[in-house]
Amino acid sequence: MVTLETPSFHIATGKAFIFIRFFVFFITLAASGMYGYSIQNAKRELVLKEMEKQQMESNLQLLKSQLSPHFLFNAMNSLYSLSLKKSEELPNAILTFSDLLRYNTYDSAADYVNVEKEMEYLHNYIKIQKLRVAEGSTISFSEDIDGNASVKIAPMILVPFVENAFKHGRSAEGTVDIAIRICVTVSEIDFFISNKIFASGTKDFAHGIGIQNVKTRLQLIYGPKHHLEIQEMETEYNVALKITI
Repeated sequence: MVTLETPSFHIATGKAFIFIRFFVFFITLAASGMYGYSIQNAKRELVLKEMEKQQMESNLQLLKSQLSPHFLFNAMNSLYSLSLKKSEELPNAILTFSDLLRYNTYDSAADYVNVEKEMEYLHNYIKIQKLRVAEGSTISFSEDIDGNASVKIAPMILVPFVENAFKHGRSAEGTVDIAIRICVTVSEIDFFISNKIFASGTKDFAHGIGIQNVKTRLQLIYGPKHHLEIQEMETEYNVALKITI
């Protein structure tokens, strides 16, 4: 005996088939949309990261350009003072200034330099400053660099603290009392500088453009890998900087 299917069964089956096809189409469309969105989002993130990188590099270059002229201005003043005195130290001072200028113009353009080069720059900078301070000044510079450690550092990152000490830690008679220590190992750089505060000296140690700039550079370059502590007491100003390599 043949059983005939009712029309309602055919209609129900057709509706189910259409629903399944629509559901599959919807899922495919949604998946395609999500995939396309993820691709676009990934591209957008890459563009944003590249823009952030370019902005950071631009900020760093701007900060470097703000620091350099001040160093050169101080050095030129020192040479001018020697020329007025017709000092025999002038030729050597000019050579030292030439080394300062070379580092400032060429080496400091790199992202990082060997820590020995930064130390050499500090020594040359202090040589120039010694020509400007009065007799009776006390300036000490001790360094302990691991000979087996090939350590690099962002250029011109330490100099602003030394400049700050000479600029603001000067007595009415022109004397300074400054102590600098640096220790370099394979894993970190420890830098410390202390200067005496004279009653007649300037009191804006931590608020100069150079110090604010170097704080910004440290944050941009090293982020959480650095720790900077500044203490301004009644008769002494101390800076302790630790950079993890």
